[in-house]
Amino acid sequence: LVAESQQRKSDIIKSLLISCQSHESRYLVRSLIGKLRIGLAEQSMVVALAHSCIRSQYSNLKETTLKERLDNGTLAVKDAFCQCSFYDILVDVLVNKGGIEKLKDLYKATPGIPMLAHPSKGTDEILKRCG
Repeated sequence: LVAESQQRKSDIIKSLLISCQSHESRYLVRSLIGKLRIGLAEQSMVVALAHSCIRSQYSNLKETTLKERLDNGTLAVKDAFCQCSFYDILVDVLVNKGGIEKLKDLYKATPGIPMLAHPSKGTDEILKRCG
């Protein structure tokens, strides 16, 4: 079962590499190993995910309304990412289970990575938030 999963991942990466043109393969490999060297942080990925979801869902809105939706959607996706930091779960909800509106249903405990629901800079901030 693990070997099959590894093989599927390997096949996907192979097909991506084969379809790359020019310098794309360099950036694909760098992104796969996490060394893109363009300062692409996790928060940038979360914002890009939110923007792509909003833009595909509301492609015919006026620019002012779209900007408001982008801002609200970005906050919702960032909050959801703080609660559940698994991209596969987030993307599944965004693409297959109703979009940003359904992210509030995502907030449930998931075993795995222990973390604060909202990242904090220090214990003082945590104590102030908890009262």
